[in-house]
Order: sequence, then C-alpha cells, then structure tokens
Amino acid sequence: AAARHFARRLQRRVEGRLRIALTVTIGSYYLPCPLVAFQDRYPGIQIEVETGSSREIIGRAKDFDLVFVEEPLEQLPRSDYIRKPWIKEEILLVARRESKLAQDFPEGVSLCHLQGEKVLWREADSGVRRAVERAFGRVRLKPPIHIELPSAQGVIEAARAGLGIGFVAASVLPEEDAGLAALRINPPEGLWWRLAILVPPPAKRSAAAAAFLDLLDRSSEPRVRGGVPAPEDG
Repeated sequence: AAARHFARRLQRRVEGRLRIALTVTIGSYYLPCPLVAFQDRYPGIQIEVETGSSREIIGRAKDFDLVFVEEPLEQLPRSDYIRKPWIKEEILLVARRESKLAQDFPEGVSLCHLQGEKVLWREADSGVRRAVERAFGRVRLKPPIHIELPSAQGVIEAARAGLGIGFVAASVLPEEDAGLAALRINPPEGLWWRLAILVPPPAKRSAAAAAFLDLLDRSSEPRVRGGVPAPEDG
C-alpha cells in the first residue's frame, strides 16, 4: 500500500531537469513564453538551455532531452530521434519604406525582381537564409550580392537604415514600423519555413520532456504565422 501511494505521488509530480538545445533565434522569439509557463506549472524541474546553430546542436542531440532546430536542415538528426513539426511561418522581405522596391511592389515581390539588390543575409547556418537560398535555386537565380549580419534584429536595423533588403520571419518584425516595409515574397503563395523539435522515442523520453511537449501541444498560441495559411507542403 505504501509503495502504491508513493507511485501515485510520483505520477502527479514531475521533478528533475529538462535539458534543451536551441538556436539563438528560437530562444529569442519563440520559446521564452512557453518556458515561463512551464516553470510556473512545474517549479520542481530545473531547466538547462544551451544555444548553437542547428548543425551544432543536432550533432550533440544525445546530450539533450529536446532539440529545437530551424529547417531546412543540412544535417540529418540521429536515427533514434523523432522529428516533430512545431511552427510553420512566413518569411518576409524587409526594406526601407521609401525604397523603390517597396514603392513598386507594395503587395509583394517576386524573387526575379531582386537581381542587383544588396541583400542583408543572416549567417550561413540560419534557417531563414537556407530557405531563401533554396527558393532562389528552384527558380535558377543566383542570390544577389550580400552583407552578412549575425542576427535578425541586425538585418531589420540595417534595412531600416537603407543598407539593403533582408529576409526575416514574420514573428521577428515589430507590429508597426513607420520606416520599414515588410513585403510578401512570391505572392500569393508566399515563402515559408519551419521550426521542428527533435525528440527521443517515447521509451527514452524523460518525464520532464514529455511534460514540456504536452504543454506546447496544448498552447493556444497560433503555430502558423504570416499573411495567409501555410501550404500543406510548406
């Protein structure tokens, strides 16, 4: 009877630690609110967070309970990890509001109209950058001359200053910005990217990881962000 009582107590209480790996972008814009909600609900769980590029953290997946990555991936995850789709979001082009590009294409711009533009790229491991470069490749266009910046906020500020155009995820942009135009890419479909979670199989999943995944699944926050619903094929 004592053992059964102790087992019931363990089932109701989740303790231990949750080891999470993620990119700087995910840690800055997508996970802070879920992590706060999780800590409020499970104060007995110690959360450990480590950041790195998707390539780096995939290579060390075995060291973590959950790995949050930006797609498209250049490196396949460990075969014993499950890829769980998480957020699907539109990529927008940002440019100074007074720029000719923003004036000529207020409803959205095709990639073929960007030849000759100075592009403010993120670093090579950025998921947004990889998605945009692949989009250029699909239409057989060479990406324009670029300046490389280490953060989405850096791209936004440089675009606002008139140094070029950039590509950022919809959630990263401020709601209103008098000096910045956010344009859809290849309307009406748009250009989309994905965030995903690499998780161990259920038999190897910690109670803390299972609890956090359950919280994300129950979240009322929309998982598709952009001008129109994301296409089924991403």
